[in-house]
Amino acid sequence: FVAAFGAIEHFVDTHAQFIDSLIEAGEFHVRINLNGYSQEEVLNSVVYDSGSLPPPPPPPTQAEVAPVAPCSTVNQAFVVYFEWDRADLTSQASAVIDQAIANIRDRADCSTGDVTIVGHTDTSGASAYNQRLSARRASVVSDALQARGISAEAIDTDGRGENDLAKATNDGVREPLNRRSEITIIVQ
Repeated sequence: FVAAFGAIEHFVDTHAQFIDSLIEAGEFHVRINLNGYSQEEVLNSVVYDSGSLPPPPPPPTQAEVAPVAPCSTVNQAFVVYFEWDRADLTSQASAVIDQAIANIRDRADCSTGDVTIVGHTDTSGASAYNQRLSARRASVVSDALQARGISAEAIDTDGRGENDLAKATNDGVREPLNRRSEITIIVQ
């Protein structure tokens, strides 16, 4: 730093220690341009240059929070199928129930509301027998849901026997699509 200019001698003397510390630390460089200007103009021409210091960081941004979908989007409607003349769950039917329960449990902010289970049969066998079989199928699914934590009070079961066929057939036809329980779980 050179203090040979009389116009800024006083300025340099009083501020030399501060300016020297900045210069030695490499934080600022001082440039003085006299070019025939007055002391006031010279002092106003002092430019502090930060040199290689990086620019200040940008202001923090607010993290966007994705809106949470309503619990009703987790409602589950699914079907499990049964073997002919059977009311026990197949491994595939158990897997479908497990997945439905897992979908509900993924949302800790939601809980199970009403559950409706409707059992059905195909048209093979006597109508009265099929009515009882469809009720047993609904009951088996209810038991499976209760074993997975669904409250019995929330579950409503119904057996429709040969009524409301998924695939229309004549009487006495063994149709796999008709041997089912339809489950609806309302989530709130």
